[in-house]
Amino acid sequence: PLVRAMALRALADDPKATSESNGQLIVRALVDPDARVQAAALHAAVRLKAVSLASSIVPLTASPDVVVSHLAVNALVALGAESAALAALDAPASSR
Repeated sequence: PLVRAMALRALADDPKATSESNGQLIVRALVDPDARVQAAALHAAVRLKAVSLASSIVPLTASPDVVVSHLAVNALVALGAESAALAALDAPASSR
């Protein structure tokens, strides 16, 4: 898990990296079972301004890990992803 987290950090710090080219990698990391990897993925999404990944970030706001849930809320705010957060509220409880 530590290597995956560090790789995501390096990716986010690469000035040539884009959310389009690395979006799938970040999405996979957002559902990683390790909280450090999820946190690094959230950081990468914000650094790369990956607004398109907002709907993948929303489930982490309910993470049992309080740090991850806090980072997920902050990521949505930083990305200006109000529509994704509101859509999650409008979704039926069975799809959350």
